[in-house]
Amino acid sequence: LQARSRLYGLEQTIQQQAAGVDGESALVTSLSSALSDDWFMFGGYRNRRGEADVVLVGPPGVWVIEVKNRNARLTVDGDRWSYQKLDKWGNVVKTGSATDNKGRTWGRQAGDVADALVWWLEHNEQRIPVRTAVMLMHHRASLGRIQNPGVDLVSTDAPDLIRTLAAAPPAVSSEARTAIVNLIRRDHRHHNERRRGRG
Repeated sequence: LQARSRLYGLEQTIQQQAAGVDGESALVTSLSSALSDDWFMFGGYRNRRGEADVVLVGPPGVWVIEVKNRNARLTVDGDRWSYQKLDKWGNVVKTGSATDNKGRTWGRQAGDVADALVWWLEHNEQRIPVRTAVMLMHHRASLGRIQNPGVDLVSTDAPDLIRTLAAAPPAVSSEARTAIVNLIRRDHRHHNERRRGRG
């Protein structure tokens, strides 16, 4: 029974990871076709506080984006993030906390990575806006009441994110963007190598 439970848990993890990759791919495809060459995109950026699914660097600054591919309705009230899982007819079949295995809300996942990135950039004399978003990319995902989410954007719609990016005023020069991109690469490489060393 324990072996079966572990196997079931592993299968669930693999399915969730595969779904997550599908969600990230859908978002990356939308962003790639909509954003100009002034933008840089990273997938799987890792720093001392965690990993971000997508990081964007562009004229308005930096965005750290957590992507979820869940057929769920998300509700947020400050630090309380919860979801209702829906079947294909829209019936609620499961409820739960919208948290990772460390108990961090999906917003906190993005926020932790963003906070560490702000520190790293400031440490290297780059003081720029770092904003955060949580994107639910399943085609049947929906939002309930979203109140004080602690992130700049919660959405189920890639065009919504794209409009938000387009509306933000330019704040970072081309030279600064290049420096920021190089710093992000350096930071990611460092933390990835450390993780491999621990493994």
